This record gives sequence, structure tokens and C-alpha cells, in this order.
Amino acid sequence: MYKRLAVLFLACAVISNHKVNGDTDGLLILGRKVAIFRACMAYLVAEHPSVPPAYMKKCCEVVTMKPKIDMQTILNYCNKNERENLRMQNLLRLQPFCEMHHYPPPAARRPHPPPSHQAEARELEAVV
Repeated sequence: MYKRLAVLFLACAVISNHKVNGDTDGLLILGRKVAIFRACMAYLVAEHPSVPPAYMKKCCEVVTMKPKIDMQTILNYCNKNERENLRMQNLLRLQPFCEMHHYPPPAARRPHPPPSHQAEARELEAVV
């Protein structure tokens, strides 16, 4: 009798443990979705984004946070209103763009100044 009760109790504990983990994962995904929307909204709503997400440091930090969550999973958690207001392709492109580690190009350097005319005159005098 006690063995059957213990087995039943153990089975219920295992089943309920999975449900708790699933709820935790769902909350993690919803939290990440909100963070991505806040950090990357300028990229997500633009029809033709002019700034790649890699240039938006905060956006890429949120997208590449551990544990990694696939953008398709984030899209699955979007409601109908969010899907209508966002460009879904932009959301799906976020992760590959942020993982490419593109950073803004370094500032252009000034070209070396041309040699002064006086130095050229001295060189010509030395030759003659």
C-alpha cells in the first residue's frame, strides 16, 4: 500500500516539475521578447531599416544574451497586434546580424600632408 502511494506521489512530483519548468521558460521568453522590443524597436518597425542592428549595441546585447533564444520562438510568442505592427522578417534577421559582430568602421584618417615646398627645394639644391 505504501509503495503504491510513494510511486503515485513520485509520478505526480515528476509531472508537476515539468509544468513549472515550462512556465519558467515561457516567462523567460516573454521577458526577452519585451526586452528585444524595447531595445530594437527602431529596427523592427522600419520597412527598410537604414541602421543595421549591429550598430545598436544595446539591441545586440539583448539578442545575444544567454541563454540564447531563437527569434522564431520570440515570433511565436507575439500576439496578433504585435505581428501586425512589426516587420516579421526584421525580427527573424536580428540574430544573424548581431552574431556577425559588425561594428562601425573606424573614423577616416586624414591623409599625410604633402611635403612642404621648402623641403623639395632643399632636395633639389642638394642634387645640383
